[in-house]
Amino acid sequence: MRNLKSTFVSPEDMSKDHISRIVDHITTRLFPKEFTCDPFLCQEPKFDKEDIESLYYISLEGYESQYKQQPTFSELISWVTKNYEILCLSGHYIGYWVDKDIHYLDISITVYGKACALAIASANKQLCIYHPASQSSISVAKKLPKAS
Repeated sequence: MRNLKSTFVSPEDMSKDHISRIVDHITTRLFPKEFTCDPFLCQEPKFDKEDIESLYYISLEGYESQYKQQPTFSELISWVTKNYEILCLSGHYIGYWVDKDIHYLDISITVYGKACALAIASANKQLCIYHPASQSSISVAKKLPKAS
């Protein structure tokens, strides 16, 4: 059974205190490691063992921010506040990683099935998907232009 809840948290429930708790959790318990965080439980998402092999994370287009160094507390507060509406949706996660000295924050969703994940990632103009079971990134094939 998949551990996905179909709940919606209203923006009113995303109080300044809760935003501060999310950011405090990130800065005191997760940084400097790369992570995926459920913003309401303030922990790594948990999935059933039978589902984890077919699960992939996909970043959503338009919700990624880049930093020259690890984001500060105030930058995190600003980013979480700016994205609170989408973070209110169940199954949306905060992701953080570093690639070539660039620090990234994004919002990701989970998708079951590699082919489906690659298709959604391509539609969201993503370069990779992440497979947490193997802890590896998988490149998204670029579409070739149609022959004229």
